[in-house]
Amino acid sequence: MYLKNCRAGRGTLPTVPDLLWKARRAWAPWILFAAIGIWLVVSSSDVLGWLMIMFAWGMVFASFVVARRVYSTMPVFQEIVDWNRVDALIRENEPPSR
Repeated sequence: MYLKNCRAGRGTLPTVPDLLWKARRAWAPWILFAAIGIWLVVSSSDVLGWLMIMFAWGMVFASFVVARRVYSTMPVFQEIVDWNRVDALIRENEPPSR
């Protein structure tokens, strides 16, 4: 599966928004943390609410940092991968057709 995903992106550079969307399971929980934090700030618990809001912002910034780092390394990845070998590995590991 991983090799097929790599092969599908051969020759193209993903955009940062595309990388963020593909990693949404990593950053999407910030919405829940931010919502609970806002609710806590509004209701009564200022300190815990602000901590949850700061944690949510940290998750957002960390996601952007990782996406930028992946984006900046993609040209090197594209250059060093032996795509003929990737194709051969995919063919070797595909289940036989019925």
